[in-house]
Amino acid sequence: MALFRQSRGREKAFGLVVRKFSRPLYCFIRRMVAGHHDTDDILQNTFIKAWDGLDKLKEDSALTSWIYRIATNETMSFLKEKARLAQVPLDDLDLADTETDGIRSEEETERINSLTMQAIRSLPKMQQVVFSMKHFDGLKYREISEILGTSEGALKASYHIAVEKIRLYVNKTAENI
Repeated sequence: MALFRQSRGREKAFGLVVRKFSRPLYCFIRRMVAGHHDTDDILQNTFIKAWDGLDKLKEDSALTSWIYRIATNETMSFLKEKARLAQVPLDDLDLADTETDGIRSEEETERINSLTMQAIRSLPKMQQVVFSMKHFDGLKYREISEILGTSEGALKASYHIAVEKIRLYVNKTAENI
């Protein structure tokens, strides 16, 4: 944090932040945004906002929470705008309960992975964010709570509902293929 306060070390310190967070943030954003170019645009906007907001970063703030909060806000803004333009809600799915079983071939595994990503994208935006942070990024509920400003209990409920919706979506869709 001290390097950010010094004008000479500011660019170097920010370069380290970009190198450290580029890949994890790209993966985080990409799980919610289908296109590579859109993901790159959101990531770039995230780092621009982070650079512009360095003076607002408090000494005691966790850098990870701060940068993920910016990425989350940028992603949510993009998704809202995209949904507004397309006028297609992401969360109007009717899901039923079925089960998958047995050993899967590589082709089946790829299909299930693809269906899983479709299911994640079909979740309400905040459930997408919570699920991605917890499942893919391995963040603890406490960390997600700091990033999103939501209680841990609400996050746990949101995550478990998201898991169930994903499971139901994948099972139902796989059954119909």
